[in-house]
Amino acid sequence: TIPGRGEPVEAACFTPDATCVVLRDVRGVWAVDAATGRPAAGAPPADRDWTAVVRSTDGLAIRLAGTVVRLVPGAGAGAAHDPWSVAAGRLRAATVAQGERQESAARRQADWVTAAAHADRLAALAPGDPGPRVRAAQAWALIGRPDRAALHAVRAAWDDPAAGRAGLWGQAFPTGLGHWRVEGGAVAQTSPAAGLSWLWFGSPAWTDYDLELEAQRTAGTEGFGVAFRAAGPDTYLEANIGGYQNKFAVVEGQHAGAFVRLPGAKAMAVETGRWYGVKVEVRGPRFRVYVDGERVTEGTEARFSRGGVGLKTAGTAARFRAIRVTTPGGEELYSGLPFVHRPSIRPL
Repeated sequence: TIPGRGEPVEAACFTPDATCVVLRDVRGVWAVDAATGRPAAGAPPADRDWTAVVRSTDGLAIRLAGTVVRLVPGAGAGAAHDPWSVAAGRLRAATVAQGERQESAARRQADWVTAAAHADRLAALAPGDPGPRVRAAQAWALIGRPDRAALHAVRAAWDDPAAGRAGLWGQAFPTGLGHWRVEGGAVAQTSPAAGLSWLWFGSPAWTDYDLELEAQRTAGTEGFGVAFRAAGPDTYLEANIGGYQNKFAVVEGQHAGAFVRLPGAKAMAVETGRWYGVKVEVRGPRFRVYVDGERVTEGTEARFSRGGVGLKTAGTAARFRAIRVTTPGGEELYSGLPFVHRPSIRPL
């Protein structure tokens, strides 16, 4: 029942394309947009200020002028035939799958406006799932809408507090000093005076994969680092390109906080302003690192069996773009640019 009006809502369901929630009361049938919560075609009079609509497992929740109204299907013989039963759930699942395919295609083409629209719709269809919200935050940030990005990021952290502690679903979390941000189709650390600074993202469950990206030093005297098999900020391997006063390419890292350096260093210097293509292949305990198509180092280290990826600067400002992670069979695990999580963004 709607508070203050005494009008029973007799039935509710999603439209076939899952874009609207259709409600029926004594005044007739009307609809609310599933993404925005605003009145849609056939909606009731404008004095009903619907500000949010969320479908749960046992009903529908509507926020009306600051009050949350919970609508639960009625008991009795009619309950088994409720309009939002199994059929509606299947429709929504099919719509989510189609939306994910469309969003992925838009991301591969760097069409961030379209990607943002699809991610917004998916976030509305899957309340409580932080994944679409993080991807929506990334896309809105890339098209110059930090206000929309921040709203999605806050809601993602609210839905799952783990989003504030680990690099899941493509989020990226800085450690150390530095100023990381997304700009001009790249993720950049813009302070050459920041010292050691990392940006971590990806999944700790990844095992064998190819990591490809382009990197450019924009200021400073060192090169840049690309981490792989990163189980955390104290357990990872790193392809240090132009390290040690811009003299070598070497693989090193940490294992449970203890420093690790592997043999096979190669003399290499990085030029400011030049883009370098970097590729890291990891198969079981073996790894190979390529720069502009040339293999610069390889080796074996069995202690690092799985983990995500990271980007590093040390006394340098740098930019990274065209980031892509794929399985050995070519299945895409990640592509695009990570949304940079800011420590100031916390659940309200």
